[in-house]
Amino acid sequence: MKSYIQILTTPTADTSGTILLLHFDNKRYLIGNITEGTQRAIVQIGARVLKTNEIFMTGRAEWANMGGLIGMILTLADSSASSAQSKEEERKKGSKGFKQNFNNVAAAEKTKFTIFGAPNLNYTLAAARRFVFRKGMPLETREITDRDATRDAAGAWLPTWFDDNIRLWSMAILPSRSGAEGVNDLSKGTVSPRKRSFDMLNGVESANGSYRDEQEKRSMCDQLTKSVVSAMFSSSWRLDSLVEMPLKEVQLPAALFVRDPETKETKRYAGPMPGGAQEIPDITVLVRRPWPGAQIADLPPTTPSMEAISYVIRNHPQRGRFRPDRAIALGVERGRNWNELTNGRSVVNKDGMTITSDMVLEPGKQGGGVVIADLPTEDYVEAFVAREELKSKDVMDGVGAFFWLLGPGVSSNPTLRRFMDEMKHLKHIVSSKDHCPNRLALDSVASSTLRLRQIDPARYPTPIYDNDTVPQADPKTRGLTIDPLPAYATVAERGQVLQLEPTFELQEHHIVPVLDTKAVIEETSGEVLQLATAAQEAINEDRQELDLWANSIPNKDAEIIALGTGSALPSKYRNVSATLLRIP
Repeated sequence: MKSYIQILTTPTADTSGTILLLHFDNKRYLIGNITEGTQRAIVQIGARVLKTNEIFMTGRAEWANMGGLIGMILTLADSSASSAQSKEEERKKGSKGFKQNFNNVAAAEKTKFTIFGAPNLNYTLAAARRFVFRKGMPLETREITDRDATRDAAGAWLPTWFDDNIRLWSMAILPSRSGAEGVNDLSKGTVSPRKRSFDMLNGVESANGSYRDEQEKRSMCDQLTKSVVSAMFSSSWRLDSLVEMPLKEVQLPAALFVRDPETKETKRYAGPMPGGAQEIPDITVLVRRPWPGAQIADLPPTTPSMEAISYVIRNHPQRGRFRPDRAIALGVERGRNWNELTNGRSVVNKDGMTITSDMVLEPGKQGGGVVIADLPTEDYVEAFVAREELKSKDVMDGVGAFFWLLGPGVSSNPTLRRFMDEMKHLKHIVSSKDHCPNRLALDSVASSTLRLRQIDPARYPTPIYDNDTVPQADPKTRGLTIDPLPAYATVAERGQVLQLEPTFELQEHHIVPVLDTKAVIEETSGEVLQLATAAQEAINEDRQELDLWANSIPNKDAEIIALGTGSALPSKYRNVSATLLRIP
């Protein structure tokens, strides 16, 4: 089966991180940093991510790496549900051959999404519990630590995760210098008296924040964040579901209703509430509970996690080609027996001899693979190059390339350069501000802005970009000398493809051309520019009258700025919905 990895973004002002798309015909995987602007960049490049069920986050769990994750989850979930609904409608219309591809819309709507990342991944998602809510969308999060790196009885490294397409080994890298101490040291938190805590919801005695030891504290905090994330995405809560209970037992916040004894109509309860100054009546009410995620008042405090996550990803081994001539010579009858041998099973020929698959199949080969190494600072280099997995044949057999996602200044580290030299028989693709120019990643909206700037330069500034200069300006590398990459290494470019199967090769013909801003400007119609000039002149003629009108407006210095009108699904041109009210 054909498979390849495509680079969707490199570090720029538009997209601060690197995201890779691993493509199979039946499935997609996102790997890297889901930063702010990632979705728009994906739409811009035309990549299709609808079949994505797994996201492998690299690097540390910090907003710079995962600012676009929550929006990406919602987009994938909504797109999946929309696609399922469309297919169900087609099925009902009796589309030919449809039942072979899709039998039940409910199964598609409940497609499971799995996100792998560094510790604090759950915290990041749980922090959005007040405004993110999806029902029936099972979401599993896996925070990767060194405990995930395990061996079997024979000493071979076991994959952290696998499916029908790939096997994945994760590596949680800690910095070799300061900063590793106190990672994930959770201090005691407080619970708001107005809302129920996780402990109160689950009947745990330690609701006051006291724990027997550090291990129990971490375990309870993990349970809390996981339960919140589960409630956000796979709850069975219903808006129209009302529970009958005595008013005195109601725990607020909750919406209360009563049923009129005569008309049997349900109306909102407007009497004294529990916990108030007035005495409450001894009546039964109908309670609409808040959706579960909103019931958690506070998450326990955490500290920044220092682990930076990297992966080794490999395709499954490829079976050798079936040789019909060998099967015939060995007396194996055509049909089912040939199929059994092709699938690796033994059969008995017409003479009663057992024929094994290796007797009729050509030698197979290891599936193609890559290492995705995310090293945010030089402090992570020593620990990464010392990983035993990178020296293990069980893990590295079939690996043909390294994708290096490097922070400022890391590419010149001497230890890293020595490691790359040892691995120079493999391909090396480097994505870093040190070597990737700050090019425009949102070509369409940049073109639109350049055209509009000719009409109104005050409101449409020129997008910040530089197609050639490296390293990009960064305070962390100011004064440092960035060494050029060795000849065997390649600078990552948007659209670049590394094919894994059927042959392993780096393909350049998919690279997205650099936007020709001069040509965009020259395309603007002369008639439009003349009309804009005439309008500006008309405004200048009435400047005094306009100034008088402007000075009569209360709070005239306040500005209302529409930042985006794209609702939950951003497009090439429109950002997600947002309005900025700017007051001096």
